[in-house]
Amino acid sequence: MKKFLALVLVLLMSVTVFSCTKKIEYNDAKDLSHKYLDALRSADGDVLFEAARLKNQKQIEKEDFQRSLTQTIKKLGEFKEGKDEKFEYIENTFVLSSEDRFDYRMVTSIIELDKSGSLNNAYFMLKEPICEDNDDFKEESFILDNDGAKMYGALTIPKDFTSKKVVFMMQGSGPQDMDETVGISGNKPFKDLAHGLAKHGVATLRIDKRYVNNAPKDYTVDEEVLSDAKLAIEELKKDSRFDDVYVLGHSLGAMLAPRVAKDEGLKKVAMLSASTMKFTDIIYTQQMEYLDSGEVSQSVADFQKKEITKIKEQIDNMTEKTKGNFFSMPASYVYSVNQVNPVEDIKASDFDVFIGHGSKDFQVKKDEFEKFKKALGDRGLVIYNLYDGLNHLMMPEDSNEFSVEIYDKPNHVSQLVIDDLAEFFK
Repeated sequence: MKKFLALVLVLLMSVTVFSCTKKIEYNDAKDLSHKYLDALRSADGDVLFEAARLKNQKQIEKEDFQRSLTQTIKKLGEFKEGKDEKFEYIENTFVLSSEDRFDYRMVTSIIELDKSGSLNNAYFMLKEPICEDNDDFKEESFILDNDGAKMYGALTIPKDFTSKKVVFMMQGSGPQDMDETVGISGNKPFKDLAHGLAKHGVATLRIDKRYVNNAPKDYTVDEEVLSDAKLAIEELKKDSRFDDVYVLGHSLGAMLAPRVAKDEGLKKVAMLSASTMKFTDIIYTQQMEYLDSGEVSQSVADFQKKEITKIKEQIDNMTEKTKGNFFSMPASYVYSVNQVNPVEDIKASDFDVFIGHGSKDFQVKKDEFEKFKKALGDRGLVIYNLYDGLNHLMMPEDSNEFSVEIYDKPNHVSQLVIDDLAEFFK
């Protein structure tokens, strides 16, 4: 199986084919759509892979297709029930939609067939989370509407809530859901953090990133993350239950968190698995290290290194007006995200900072932890914690494998990290 280096989680599982044959009967199309809907709900990759006619194409292997589908379902949990089903024929497309309840989320499940009955698309649109209510905390569904773009999330409030502190959480790169779900076991680091902090009396808000369902052709880091984070924090500031709003970021979210804290005038920032490098330099470094790891032949490695180096040189020379795609991201996003400099944002502010890093983080090496210490020098109000044996997700790790597949085994954020964060935020 191809091993992907960037921690980029894809929720929208979509497949497309085209056909010129005659139109299928309405009832036959409806029956087929229900068959594919059942397959989507149960993560039956065999049915969908065959229906999408992917057997003879080279873009995705069946094993990778199934893996993507399984990871998608792990974000949702097991299917429970569907309602408000609609089946329509719109612009030469049969569309079946259902409002579905899974263990963790409400979603709109969608199947699209072309007029001949071939499967065009099978996907979920995330909606409200299924909130928990127990002896330690109660969750409330949260909807952020930023100029028509809706993001769903959960506000977790401790039952014993005397601190009146709330933390907004910012995920790593890619179209992440509110739990930052990763791996075929469905590990949920942000859910671990939210529930763990609640048990210490600290409230949190975690929301889906804007493009968890779909992304436009061009966008910037402000549209993808920053504007939504700032709006969510403004909403928390208006809530009389909270006296102080803080921010916690992981990976890319940790690199962006100081910018948000500076602009919003926050007093505390926690950064987990952050880097001092430009975002695309992280990707370049990860890919070069992978090519040196022996996972591919020397000839392939040499060729790919040249291609990756060309891309890096283009990025280093790009301007705000540059067009195209780089490392599968639009130039507008690459340029904007590379302008972010967490070290300079921290130096320009007086908020308290918590910098946590795992010694077994293969994505952002612990050298970056030391670079923060050196770059920030005698800047006070900074706590540095290097956690022995933890990976990029701040979870215990016993493997030295250079692959995100280490995240496939069931795991949880270290209790020590949660305890230290709770002490910092109180």
